[in-house]
Amino acid sequence: MKKKQAWISAAVVLFAVVAIVALRLNPSGGVPSDVAEPAAAKAQPARSGRGAAQERSRTARGKAEPIQQQKAPEQGDEVAGIPEEEPETDPAEKAVKAFEALTDSLMEPVKGDISMAQIDAFVNAFKALPEKVREEELHHALNLLPDENSLYLLGILMDTSLDKALTELVFNDFLNRGDEVKQPMLKAVFKQKSHPCWADAAWILDVTGALPAQKAQ
Repeated sequence: MKKKQAWISAAVVLFAVVAIVALRLNPSGGVPSDVAEPAAAKAQPARSGRGAAQERSRTARGKAEPIQQQKAPEQGDEVAGIPEEEPETDPAEKAVKAFEALTDSLMEPVKGDISMAQIDAFVNAFKALPEKVREEELHHALNLLPDENSLYLLGILMDTSLDKALTELVFNDFLNRGDEVKQPMLKAVFKQKSHPCWADAAWILDVTGALPAQKAQ
């Protein structure tokens, strides 16, 4: 009887020791993961061929691609292939370009006689200029036009609606040209007594002995 009790006590102690060892090895008390998981779940064989491609396609579709923000068009950029509209030319700038182009075309002697219509067109182009640039543009024309084209300048000289400083500028330029240009100009001014340069023209004609004879009363 005593032997039987001893064996029972030894069996209880042995069971207790096994239980303690098991608890230390797996504190959670659950079934170890390497035992609970089936072997098939640990390592799934990689798919190949068409199945792998379909899997990659589903994965790619599931990922949202970042949205790229389009740069707002800046001033001066072309939008959707439409070229930027050129700003309209300022009327004053347009008038300056037109007169300069006309002046440049008269740098060489014109062929044939100069008509009044051509002279009027030149004068009107000059009068279309802004007043602040007229003197500068007139200097440019006086430097470019040869004696053969001086009648264009005479049209400006004889237009008394223009500023006196402008007509005097042309008058003084003619005095530095040859007699074939200067004498007809002086006589034309002398005939127009209201001209601002009349007194100067009369004095020069008188000194040079070219003053037209006065008609007897």
